[in-house]
Amino acid sequence: MLRNPFDTVPSPFVAALLHPLNLAVLALAAAAGLCSWWVFFPLGLLLWGIMFLLVYRDPALRLRHTVQQRTSLTKRFQERFDRVERSQVAVFNALTSAKPNVRRALQPVQDAIGQLTDRAYSLCVRMTALENHRLVTQANRNPADDLAQVEQKIAATSDPMVKREYEETRRALQVRIANMQAITVLLDRSDAQLTSLSSALDELQTDIIRVQILDVKAIRTELPGLLAKIRTQMVQLREFEEQAAHSKV
Repeated sequence: MLRNPFDTVPSPFVAALLHPLNLAVLALAAAAGLCSWWVFFPLGLLLWGIMFLLVYRDPALRLRHTVQQRTSLTKRFQERFDRVERSQVAVFNALTSAKPNVRRALQPVQDAIGQLTDRAYSLCVRMTALENHRLVTQANRNPADDLAQVEQKIAATSDPMVKREYEETRRALQVRIANMQAITVLLDRSDAQLTSLSSALDELQTDIIRVQILDVKAIRTELPGLLAKIRTQMVQLREFEEQAAHSKV
């Protein structure tokens, strides 16, 4: 895993701006411009700009920063998302160690996996809010117990006004229980969706490792199939999100 609370990764911009070698080049360019021929300064500034972009665009730095910026999820969904994130990192590491021409050929796969991981994280964030609500409700008094007590009071009272008030309370509790049941079903479906995604990414990771040993021509032949698998998972996530948005929770 790239996430480490004791290893703070600056943003790519800050890392490039404060990189010691970049600062040294910038200082030398300024000194040369002041103490020698002025044309050294723009040349040094150009060299600094190139070095800045090299650090700023460093894929490993950008991925580590992205992983670090993802806030913690509730335990239930953190475990699910960690599997997805591990696959993203494993694919990145595998392609980093591959030959440059192989890495370039498979770059669309790495980009697509990054987008899929971001989508999965967005879903986990939404489900974390529901899971926290479920846990808080569960930790407090069980609405089913409250409903049972209200039912007893309705049966025991003969005053029409009191009975009407208890019946209003009963309806409110029934709605609350129905909502919690809907939330539980949605959370269980989210579990299943993320588990399916993790399995698909594990399989895809194996495919990428297999494809790496092929020549670039063969990789380009395999590429549409790999991207199709990722698109299938993206479509499934999108459809699930749309269904969740219209669910009664």
